[in-house]
Amino acid sequence: MRLVNRIASSVLGLALIGGGLLAAVEAVLAFAGRAPVLPLRQWYARLVDTEYTDRWVLLIAIGIGLLGLVILIAQLRPQRPDRFRLGPVATDDATRWSMQRHSLEQQVAAAVTGVSGVGAAHVEVAGKETDWSVRVRATGRPDQRDSVQSAARAALGRLDAPPTVGLRIDLREPRIERREPRRVS
Repeated sequence: MRLVNRIASSVLGLALIGGGLLAAVEAVLAFAGRAPVLPLRQWYARLVDTEYTDRWVLLIAIGIGLLGLVILIAQLRPQRPDRFRLGPVATDDATRWSMQRHSLEQQVAAAVTGVSGVGAAHVEVAGKETDWSVRVRATGRPDQRDSVQSAARAALGRLDAPPTVGLRIDLREPRIERREPRRVS
């Protein structure tokens, strides 16, 4: 949603700059006694002659209303935070810091893949900025769950994550590909 907001803000900003420049050009032309660039008199006459019961007015009004409703619902939806609070919980907000979601996930994934026999670690951080949890999915044997959990906890400890952070470990058995022996003819 942040990308959509940035694009919409840029488009609106460019439209306002263009409208302002066009108004300035129209003002200079009017001051100089020259004809306007835009056919403003024709537009005004057409708008005055158009009635509210006209089908096009109704369709445009419904379309703008629906677009506004979609934008409102999209903005009111809870957004996934892109950073999470770290640091001692007992301290005030001035002494705590934040870390980007992607960096936090990479740090935990690197620690988990450092465990011998564990690979393909995928880490997801979910929750609110101050109340979050970590889910680790990796390939490994079930008896490695404790080592993976301690590696993930150690990584979170190095980052000074709150001790209340939930940690869920999902290990899948690694696939062993069986190949047919090559026949030499």
